[in-house]
Amino acid sequence: PLLAMRVLCTTAALAMGQAGASKVQVLVITEAGCPPCQAAITGSLNDMVTAVGVSDIVHLIHHPFGNNYYTTTECGGAPYDPTIRHCWAARCAVDSPAADCFTGEIVPQHGEVEKNVNRMQACAKNLTTTWEAYWPFLVCMESNYEAQGLDATAACASKASLSNDKLQACYAGTDGDAAQQTEAQATVDHPGTPYVTVNGEE
Repeated sequence: PLLAMRVLCTTAALAMGQAGASKVQVLVITEAGCPPCQAAITGSLNDMVTAVGVSDIVHLIHHPFGNNYYTTTECGGAPYDPTIRHCWAARCAVDSPAADCFTGEIVPQHGEVEKNVNRMQACAKNLTTTWEAYWPFLVCMESNYEAQGLDATAACASKASLSNDKLQACYAGTDGDAAQQTEAQATVDHPGTPYVTVNGEE
């Protein structure tokens, strides 16, 4: 499926670019602790978005919240349950979320390391103005997830020409809370991860 997605995205982007149309929008929803997500980001997706000319005709939107959810009174919380995730998404990943959508604890699918790395990736998105500036940090963090987890941040920040000090400040403060909430609310309900759409089409 990922190979087919790569071919589809590249073909669509090239066709639209040649026609002078607006950029192809590629939506990617992943979570840090998900092996298929790591494989996609470091493999087929990275190959596609770093191919010559593709960044000129593709607008990539990545949400590093994946299958996580916040604990709420109506839907519930831990232990992780996909039924609760879908309940949370229906109430909270919307324009006018319920009052308690983002006040409870985040329940990660793959544990605390995943939640922490997702938060750092959200901070990196918040500190960059383009997906091209954010993407190298994401790839680096996913490549080093199993070996280092959050400890890969400094080296990945350097590799992506981001400020580790600013990343750490965001992660440790309310900016990190806000960055996570932004990514969570933008994470549409989906069957699983990695979840990819091209111009809204799965």
